[in-house]
Amino acid sequence: EAQKALTNAKEAFDSGYKLAGLALGHIYQNGLGVPTNNAESIRYQLAAAETGSSAGKYGAGFLLLQDQTNASARAKG
Repeated sequence: EAQKALTNAKEAFDSGYKLAGLALGHIYQNGLGVPTNNAESIRYQLAAAETGSSAGKYGAGFLLLQDQTNASARAKG
């Protein structure tokens, strides 16, 4: 199921339906059938955000902030 969803979402995204980036972002953020990958999730959610999607803007912003917070915590050691 997860692999089929990934394939369908990638096909839609590659065909120009950038809102499919929301689904792809969710898949990569949560590791659904793929390894968790926040960078890929952000990339896809930003593509959806470029269409005006508030969900894409929120998702990408949340992950960017989370990554920045985690990097600060690691730097403080």
